[in-house]
Amino acid sequence: FTILDNVVVNENTTGFQGHSSVASDSASDFVIVWQGENISGDTYGVAGRLYEDDGTTISSEFTVNPTTSDVHRSPSVAKSPDGSISVAWVGYNGTDFDIYAQRFTAAAVASGSEFVVNSTTSGHQDNVQVEISSEGTEAFVWDRYTSDALRTDLYAQLSSSNNSAFGTETQVNNTTSLYQQLPAIAWVGTDEDLSAAWQSGDRNTTSSEDSDDYA
Repeated sequence: FTILDNVVVNENTTGFQGHSSVASDSASDFVIVWQGENISGDTYGVAGRLYEDDGTTISSEFTVNPTTSDVHRSPSVAKSPDGSISVAWVGYNGTDFDIYAQRFTAAAVASGSEFVVNSTTSGHQDNVQVEISSEGTEAFVWDRYTSDALRTDLYAQLSSSNNSAFGTETQVNNTTSLYQQLPAIAWVGTDEDLSAAWQSGDRNTTSSEDSDDYA
């Protein structure tokens, strides 16, 4: 492979810009999303930009989150083989944080409306990851603090291309003590099974600072 020259992705250079995520399609065109200050009036918002496989920009910076008040952060992005895009992020709901998602066409035009991924809206939702299967099914996995805020569990939710979650969210981890967090996911195999891995603070100490990886 060839390493391209480094480029600055964000056009808005005011304040913090970071926590990026990148995904590519079957043509090797790619999209980068990130969290930034002062995006469309947000304290923090989510922005994106499209690129060709050689690093040539296809689009200017665009705003991902339609709701532009409060905090929108920690995005994850996925691309389907046909180039359509799915972005998930953590957004403030007025009292706590939910997981939000929005689909886009390959040209970064919003497709449908944003929607809340998590069925349970109590508690703090965080650290979402999204992947799209070859059939267009979106999978979201994230962690959520328990009501006593002493530990986190992992949850998964599927969504179709019409921008709505289907079925109910499912708890991923069997070990339910301490911190189960920071997931990574992938669709695998011809049957499109979903595989998840995450960090667990269960085996060693009572701190997530001393942890093991689970799958």
